[in-house]
Amino acid sequence: MTGKHLNQRFVISGIAGVAIAAIILLLNVVAAQAVDNDGRINLVYHLGGDVIYCVDANWTPADSYAEGGLQLLNESGQKLFFVPAADIDAVPELPDANMVIVEGSGSYGTVTLWRLSNGNFALTGVDEHGNAYQFEWTGCIQVGEVGSAPSDKTPEPVILPTPTFLPS
Repeated sequence: MTGKHLNQRFVISGIAGVAIAAIILLLNVVAAQAVDNDGRINLVYHLGGDVIYCVDANWTPADSYAEGGLQLLNESGQKLFFVPAADIDAVPELPDANMVIVEGSGSYGTVTLWRLSNGNFALTGVDEHGNAYQFEWTGCIQVGEVGSAPSDKTPEPVILPTPTFLPS
């Protein structure tokens, strides 16, 4: 084989290698997005393994809680708590101060669902390492960008009357 043919083989092999690597990378990205995007609001924000969803009347993840509510599941899919739309809507959309909607049990302790004075929701609790978290979001919009989480400052509470819980 001449040097010209060897150079052509190396070029073709290099191009094929880069193409294969690009395809593998693309498939990994698509697979990761398919696994993570199951409708949860906290796409990348770690809540000790728990996940929060807006759900419709059939318990299906939805882009509105109006026909259902908000539910928190553990990493195995077990329901930790559900807050019906009526309980959420009983809190003003823009309260004068941060207000507790409900407190319940998360995987690693008490979690609190808030309506913040800016109109957003927040979930506070602790993760599996005992570290406090505060996750803030708007409506039922998924939070999927790294760095989109709010500060670790816990909202100042305004306690409502005893929250109601639906039976499991």
